Amino acid sequence: MLFVRTAALVAIAIISTIATTDGQTLTATDNGDLSQKNAFQECRPDPDPRYRRPQILDQMAGILKLSIPKDAILYSMLHSDWEGHKLRFFVYDLTDPNNIHPEANKRGPSLDASCIRFLDHHVYHFSPFFIPYSFSHIAFLENGELKVFKVLNCEGKGDSLDDVVAYLEQKLKDDKQKDEVISRVKDYRKFGYYFTVDDTYVRCSEVVVPPKSVQNLEHALERP
Repeated sequence: MLFVRTAALVAIAIISTIATTDGQTLTATDNGDLSQKNAFQECRPDPDPRYRRPQILDQMAGILKLSIPKDAILYSMLHSDWEGHKLRFFVYDLTDPNNIHPEANKRGPSLDASCIRFLDHHVYHFSPFFIPYSFSHIAFLENGELKVFKVLNCEGKGDSLDDVVAYLEQKLKDDKQKDEVISRVKDYRKFGYYFTVDDTYVRCSEVVVPPKSVQNLEHALERP
């Protein structure tokens, strides 16, 4: 599990990713239509100044990149730019399932319905869209820190779902939504957006086990 302290940032930026249709796994043909869904929307100020939206998204993208091999097949499918800087990934709030990134997945006219909110004591599932490398991570926000359980869907490669549940049982013991949240955590793969070309399985044999130290993580996040 990784612990990352978040720092307040002044600049507000929106990370562009490509979204899939809710509840569907898209094929390569379908994916061709998704380029029109990239959204740049102005968001309301972050509800909690400890959790700046662009910074948290940058950190999540950096954590996910650590698990993906550099020689990944169809590497371009993982990114929305030719240079391989903008990872295509989603973030799904398991405490409030209507709170989702990227923006193109949202429904509703209001700005609040269009931009993910990062909130204390909320649990988030995040993963790349591309199924072969859709290594699932669970994040928990508490007291300005981002706590991450890594690569849950590859047994023996990262953290275990049992560890996540045990951790949340303690952290959410006084939360009225605890049972609902933990139920969603147990079914975390259902709360996500994925696409593929041919492969319909996750390439767990190729996962790069991320470092456990915060220092290594921060160093990795400095890479382009």
